[in-house]
Amino acid sequence: FDRTLEMDAVHEYALLERTICLSRLQQDTAAIASATQLIVLATASTQPAYYWRAVSRLRLRELADARSDIEAAKAIERDANVLTIAGVIENEQNDLAIAEQDLRAARALPRGDENCTAAWTLALVIGKGNRPADAAQMFESAMTCYDIKVADIRFMIARLRANPPSNPAYLAKRIAALEADSAAQRTRYFASAFNAAGQIANAGRLARALELLDVAAKDPALASPVAQLREAIVAIR
Repeated sequence: FDRTLEMDAVHEYALLERTICLSRLQQDTAAIASATQLIVLATASTQPAYYWRAVSRLRLRELADARSDIEAAKAIERDANVLTIAGVIENEQNDLAIAEQDLRAARALPRGDENCTAAWTLALVIGKGNRPADAAQMFESAMTCYDIKVADIRFMIARLRANPPSNPAYLAKRIAALEADSAAQRTRYFASAFNAAGQIANAGRLARALELLDVAAKDPALASPVAQLREAIVAIR
């Protein structure tokens, strides 16, 4: 993309793809600068430019600027990505009513049940609102979502191994990336189980809380908090 931009500094597609790459690589200062260039051009790519600038600003904890960008993106088009990141930013700012509205809207869109980030963040928002039964239900929805993601990724890995591309280096790199993604999704699955356990315990359903803790306990990283929560639940049964 840089070579294209050397020939045409205002090439819309090259600027957009460069912005996306920089943001995904977490080169956020450069991503923000690239997105800003694109926004100034006022092209058909303005909405995704605002979105990716918001993503990078969120990661840098520039919440006010990220919120301004995502509001601009929402004003152009309220797609699933924009609504989800809007909800994440709004949750970080404790603007809970708007966060819930945006996240529910994201989940209501086609394939919204596959939007695990929206489910997880919505559960956090509901939990902050002291609605433990509803929060637990949404964390369990996030569990289901992440579990399906892991299954999908494993299927993709199996398909690649069964029908490998001609380039072995590409195959190894692609499988490594998919395995890393699978591990990350599984970690979120266990975290959802742990949070669901805490919320459902607060709602008084202690037996279900212990069942969920059995799931969360499969992640060694959660051993200590799982043991502490289990002890607290057993003490009040």
